[in-house]
Amino acid sequence: MPSAPPAPPAPGPGPLRRLALLALSATLSAVVIAALLATVELPVEAILEAVKRADRRLLLAAVLVSLLCQLIGGADKLRRVVLAVGGDLTLRTALAMRLGAGPLRLATPFKSGGAANVLFLRNHAGLTLAGGAGCLAFDRGLNLVGLLFWMLIGVLSLGAGRSLGLLLALALTALLLVFLIADLHHRMTRLAGLLHPRLGSLVGDLLAPFAQVDALTRLGLLCYGLLFQSVPSLVAWLLFAAVGAPLGLAEVFAFVNTAMLVAQIPGPLAGIGLREASLVALVGHRAPEEAVLAAGLLLSLTLSVLPLLIGLPLLPWYLHRLAPAEQDARDQ
Repeated sequence: MPSAPPAPPAPGPGPLRRLALLALSATLSAVVIAALLATVELPVEAILEAVKRADRRLLLAAVLVSLLCQLIGGADKLRRVVLAVGGDLTLRTALAMRLGAGPLRLATPFKSGGAANVLFLRNHAGLTLAGGAGCLAFDRGLNLVGLLFWMLIGVLSLGAGRSLGLLLALALTALLLVFLIADLHHRMTRLAGLLHPRLGSLVGDLLAPFAQVDALTRLGLLCYGLLFQSVPSLVAWLLFAAVGAPLGLAEVFAFVNTAMLVAQIPGPLAGIGLREASLVALVGHRAPEEAVLAAGLLLSLTLSVLPLLIGLPLLPWYLHRLAPAEQDARDQ
């Protein structure tokens, strides 16, 4: 008996609402940056001068490392997750999806743009909507494990913040248990179901890949996630050196990953403003503030803005492929 077609997804925000959200998000970033400049009493000219004096070779190296590793590595990581749960996704399609979805995330700020990838994976990876959401949750979980791991390494290497180190170790351990203990997924699903049946169903869908993927593959993907999540730290290390404010690896791991975590707070556009403010607060006493702020802005440009701009030509292709396959066949 053929399975019933999945229920159509809830419609996303309309163009006017998206434009309003984009304007609000950009305004929040501008307000945070303006408040930061007023707090540290830095003229914009000082920051621009720090950027102009930056070592062009190190800047180019940071951009190349970021684009090659973040785009290709990120696409390949998600592809491997999809394959591990029985889906079918080529590296070329995964890369095109990652590029095409980037501008859409900019047009749907407040961290709401990732839902479209669930539709894409349903149409082009042979997954259900629940399976696609689970794969994306698994992929995001790998990134979070990597971020917490490198942040913990930095905090421990600096020998400071014992309470913070303990908190990070506990959070990382809890997250690793979710990845490594299959029976835990069923228990979490049952617990969520006791609170509300729909919550149990949602948690079960999101955690399904954690139980479906065999233990050895999960371990390999965790190692992949650690390697992938080291890229922002390497990019930041190059950028700080480029502006004449070099940081040690321990400082990069501790402070940059903290800033990356803070930048995940919904609101400001692509985390711009929060990332820079965090870096100035954490590193401002170790280097000239104009250099730190310049490095932070270059980090946002390299990690967030450039990939979005590169993906703009693929946005129409991506949007067209969010339609159900039956509709695509009628359109041809």
